[in-house]
Amino acid sequence: MRIGLVSRTDRKEAIQLAKEIADQFSHHDLFFDSDILPFLKGDVIRDVDVMLVIGGDGTILRTVRKYSFPILAVKMGRHGHLCEVSPDEISTIEDILGSHTVSRLMKIEVPGTGEALNEVVVRAKIPDKVARFRITYGNHTEEMLGDGIIVTTPTGSTAYSLAAGGPRIEEGCPVLCITPICPLDLSFSPRVIPHDWVVTITAVDKPCHMTLDGFELSSLSVGDEITVRKSQNHAVFWRKKKL
Repeated sequence: MRIGLVSRTDRKEAIQLAKEIADQFSHHDLFFDSDILPFLKGDVIRDVDVMLVIGGDGTILRTVRKYSFPILAVKMGRHGHLCEVSPDEISTIEDILGSHTVSRLMKIEVPGTGEALNEVVVRAKIPDKVARFRITYGNHTEEMLGDGIIVTTPTGSTAYSLAAGGPRIEEGCPVLCITPICPLDLSFSPRVIPHDWVVTITAVDKPCHMTLDGFELSSLSVGDEITVRKSQNHAVFWRKKKL
């Protein structure tokens, strides 16, 4: 089996675990993310069957942005909602590689900009300044005055959206959620919509910036709009088979 290895590099424990996993799976064809090549000798990741990712949700989101291979994640971070294995369970990885279930998680996209597994966020560019946003979805158009707007997938519903007051959505539900960030009008509550609806967000009166999974990708001038829709691509995760 061809295995790619990705690890966070800011913690010694993660690097040590990466070395242990590399030793354990030396009988496989191993390839390494460029960030850990200073710590492990080998070839850079090309075409692999699965990615072993050591880190938390942030490391996983960066991996999803960089690669399109299936992921089996080992938790080494504060948040690990997407992780399947803990550091003391690495002996079970071989079994999971041999027999596993597959989760295909919905992604969303901003056409011409990129994709997100968790969320797309549009916020006022100037700190402490509220902005007016126009949001169109389905046959509905609304305006909201507040700090920003989140469009989230079910996977991302337990992240920024949840902290902003959005609902927790079960994995696999065919929906998106539009969550306001600190709206001045408290009647503007989160909207759960069908996953095939297109969401358009317009910066009405102030410049804004847009992030996808926490990565800032572009700025919006007054009057600019972005479109968010379900992507045709998925993030694929390998899971333990339930007994």
